[in-house]
Amino acid sequence: MGHTDDMGTQRGWEVATRLMQWVLVPMMAFLAVQVIANAQDLAEIKGNRFSAQDGLTVWKEIAAVRSEMAELPQESPPAWFIEHVRALEATVSELTREVVSLQIQVAETHGR
Repeated sequence: MGHTDDMGTQRGWEVATRLMQWVLVPMMAFLAVQVIANAQDLAEIKGNRFSAQDGLTVWKEIAAVRSEMAELPQESPPAWFIEHVRALEATVSELTREVVSLQIQVAETHGR
């Protein structure tokens, strides 16, 4: 029985080894690709470092935009502007109705 048990144990280890190879080899290949990709990403990041001067420039631009926004009027638009927009909307609505009417006439004329 000892010899059979040894063969069974050996066969078990062979199966386990092949299974690990089947799982671990592709996993190692995948991890190697990931390590290379991460190394390339890291090299690119290090090559494109954001300097303190770059940060100061961006901060100054943000401050300038904030200043411009603070100077914008905070009140509602003047009444004349609102009336002008309403008149434009009415004109667009009327033109839309006319276009639809013309489309209907053209369709009726051509028998569509």
